[in-house]
Amino acid sequence: MKYFIINEEGNQEGPYSLEQLRNVGIRPTTYVWRKDFPTWIQAADDPDICRLMRQRLSGTAPEAPSQQPRQNPDDDDQFYPLRFGRHFQNAGVDPGDFTPPGPDTSVPPTSLLIPAILATLFCFPLTGFVACYYAYQSQRLWRLSENASPSEREGLRTEAHDAARSGKMWIGITLSLGLIVQSFIMFKLPLN
Repeated sequence: MKYFIINEEGNQEGPYSLEQLRNVGIRPTTYVWRKDFPTWIQAADDPDICRLMRQRLSGTAPEAPSQQPRQNPDDDDQFYPLRFGRHFQNAGVDPGDFTPPGPDTSVPPTSLLIPAILATLFCFPLTGFVACYYAYQSQRLWRLSENASPSEREGLRTEAHDAARSGKMWIGITLSLGLIVQSFIMFKLPLN
């Protein structure tokens, strides 16, 4: 049975045999799909892959995978990856579209305004202002979503979480640049 995976960058790879998955470096949270799956699942939810991972961790010899008998052993040769799915029909099997899990829009994003202000004051002001902007935008968009119509609410909440993620990234950049500038200043100043 051939498996397809979604790698860490969100791209589809495969097909891989079960033995080849051993060397690909999949994790329990990696999304996998094979022809008899109705949709993408995490690797931890497939018993054959779990057995393979346990064997790899314990160093034991591989067991034969428990597969259901196939109608036609040549089915693997007739399979086409998902990106070609609209061009080829594969026995009526529709694996569905892969959608990576997004933020939980039922809860507000974490407020990052105070860390952004502190990073601006104590680290690197130029990028700190960008972090403050995104942190403020995140809070503003969430407040707007509370009074928005139900059709607009989900979009505003998703934008609020995206702004919070951008704010978090810019806080990290600000802290990193602040450490670099501080270490540069420390090593350049003569100690008397």
